[in-house]
Amino acid sequence: GIWVALMNTFFTILMDRAGSFEKHQSIDDMESSNMTRVFILKFINTGCLVLLYSQKIVQRMVGVKFGDPVNFDIDWYETGGVGMMIVMGINIISPHIGPLIAYSKHRFKIRRLESNLT
Repeated sequence: GIWVALMNTFFTILMDRAGSFEKHQSIDDMESSNMTRVFILKFINTGCLVLLYSQKIVQRMVGVKFGDPVNFDIDWYETGGVGMMIVMGINIISPHIGPLIAYSKHRFKIRRLESNLT
């Protein structure tokens, strides 16, 4: 689960850096291009895992088991579903960690400066 989220973060960083080398007319064009590529990569990395889990050979390698791949039953949620939900949760939270850390550092600097003034 964590590896998928790390790969999604890596894709975002990689596409942002690759977008800076392209010759776009505006920043909006660059961001739109980056967003499209990151979306496609994240969709393949996260969304297509369900399709891969339905393959018998992948089920044996990963240890995911469910009888009918079309019907997501209790067995699927016990094995593959939990991992998929953890990845989705990490993908929701991970984009906000960087700005929260930056905000915390900024607030710490302000508090330190305020304490030095008094």
